[in-house]
Amino acid sequence: MLDDYNALAKSCTGLRQARAWDEGRQKHARARIGSLDPMTVWAEMLGILSRSPYLLDRSKQDGWRTGPDLDWLLTPANWAKVMEGKYEVRVEAPKTPVVHGPSSIELEIQERRRLKLIEINARKEAERGTSTTA
Repeated sequence: MLDDYNALAKSCTGLRQARAWDEGRQKHARARIGSLDPMTVWAEMLGILSRSPYLLDRSKQDGWRTGPDLDWLLTPANWAKVMEGKYEVRVEAPKTPVVHGPSSIELEIQERRRLKLIEINARKEAERGTSTTA
């Protein structure tokens, strides 16, 4: 696991290499991984890490320029944040304009116009009927 982490750290500018895989780090790793397949989980973690500009020092957000180290990664809160995607690049869908329908006043005006047109057409029909029978 240490070799995998250091290989990623060597290829990425923001990660600091780790020198020791001591009992404390092993204990933290076991606690984070639990009963899952360690190599699968570790590969997933390193994959997420490798795609994160924020964690790999490719971003200037928050002034953090040193990048995470192995101990930071193995703390419960940070492990959870990385695995839950907090540091992944999010591609937002283009915002579509919100289209609002007519307001109740506009609907009322439209209804009045519609009724007025019906009334006008009815009068015209009545006048035609009267003029043709006379």
